[in-house]
Amino acid sequence: MADPKLLLVQRDGGLLENTQGCERLDQMRLQPGVLPALLTLQDEGFGCLLLPKPGDSHSDEVAAWLDALLSSQGLRLRSVPAPADSWEAMLAIVAARERFDLATSVMVGTSALAGLAESLGVAFHRIDDAQSWPLLARELTGRPRRAQVSRKTRETAIDVTVDLDSEGPQVISTGIGFYDHMLEQIAKHGGFALTLTCRGDLHIDEHHTVEDCALALGSALDRALGERRGIGRYGFLLPMDETRAEVAIDLGGRPYAVFEGAFPRPEVGG
Repeated sequence: MADPKLLLVQRDGGLLENTQGCERLDQMRLQPGVLPALLTLQDEGFGCLLLPKPGDSHSDEVAAWLDALLSSQGLRLRSVPAPADSWEAMLAIVAARERFDLATSVMVGTSALAGLAESLGVAFHRIDDAQSWPLLARELTGRPRRAQVSRKTRETAIDVTVDLDSEGPQVISTGIGFYDHMLEQIAKHGGFALTLTCRGDLHIDEHHTVEDCALALGSALDRALGERRGIGRYGFLLPMDETRAEVAIDLGGRPYAVFEGAFPRPEVGG
C-alpha cells in the first residue's frame, strides 16, 4: 500500500527562491505564496519531501533552518537527508525509503527537473512566477475561488457570480449606467471575472439598487476568498490625472468601514 500522494519539491528554486549566491541563511527567501499553498495541500492529504541541491555540502544546515521555520507554521516537511551527486541518484534514495504512488504524486520545481519528472512518469509543475504555488494548490485541490450569490428583497433581485482566478469577462447590468461602469472597473482592475445583474425599484429611487448590489458583491467576494490563505490583505494609493484615491482595506474578515468624501454636487452619472 503506497503512502499518501507525495509532493517532491525542489528545495532551491522550488521552495526557496533562486539561492545562487546566497551564502547565509538570512539571505534565503521562500517563493511567493508557498506557505499557504503547502498548508492547503497538506490538508488535502499530500506529504511533502524536499529535494536539496545535488552535492550540497550545507544541506543539513539549511534543512534544520527550514524545519524550524516550516514547523512553526504547522507544516510537516521532510528532506532527503544525504543529497547525492545527481537528481537521479537522489530519486533512487527516495524510492528506497519512501513508498508513494507515482500516479498521484507531483514533482515541483524549476525546468531543471522537467525531464526527470517525464522519465519517471510523474506530473510536473514548474515554479516560475508569483502565481505558481497558489495555482498549483488550486489545481490539485480542485477548489477554484468562485462564488455565486442571489439576493432578493422587496426592492431588488440580484444575481452575482465572481471568479477570482479569471480576468474576465465583466458583465454588469444594474439599470444605472454609471454604476455599471464603476462596478466593471472594480473587477477589471482587480483582475477577476464578474457577472452581476439587478432588477431594482428604479422608478422609486436608485439607492436600493446601489446598496443591495454592494451587499451581494461583498458576500460573493467573501465566499470566493474562503480561508484567505495567501492573499494580499492591504492596499493602496491610486493617483490619476483627474483625482487621487486613497484606500486602506483589510480583507481579513473583520467588517468595519469609514468613508470620507466631499462632493460639490448631489449626483454624478445617476
